[in-house]
Amino acid sequence: MWINARAGLLQGREIKSSGGMATAPKTARMSWKGDKLYYLGRRSDYSIVQDEKYPQMMWRVRRPDGSLSDMANRTRAKDAAMLMLDRDLNGAQTARNLSSVA
Repeated sequence: MWINARAGLLQGREIKSSGGMATAPKTARMSWKGDKLYYLGRRSDYSIVQDEKYPQMMWRVRRPDGSLSDMANRTRAKDAAMLMLDRDLNGAQTARNLSSVA
């Protein structure tokens, strides 16, 4: 396990925090196989595709609804896809929490 405090990056399952144990971000459980994004070993609906106009250097994120993101280099497109999936997962968790309260 290592922590890069300056960049805020975490690798590993758990870290010590002042309030107890904190779990690793969901992005630590994501992986890439080619241009497809996987979460917990299952394929997500997010992937990256080459841009039609600039296929040698620009990429886009293909969202679950089939729409495409703005152009970015390959590394940034992969990062954006992971953040989009993390946002979706956090939204689903929030919805479950709210429904259990009601």
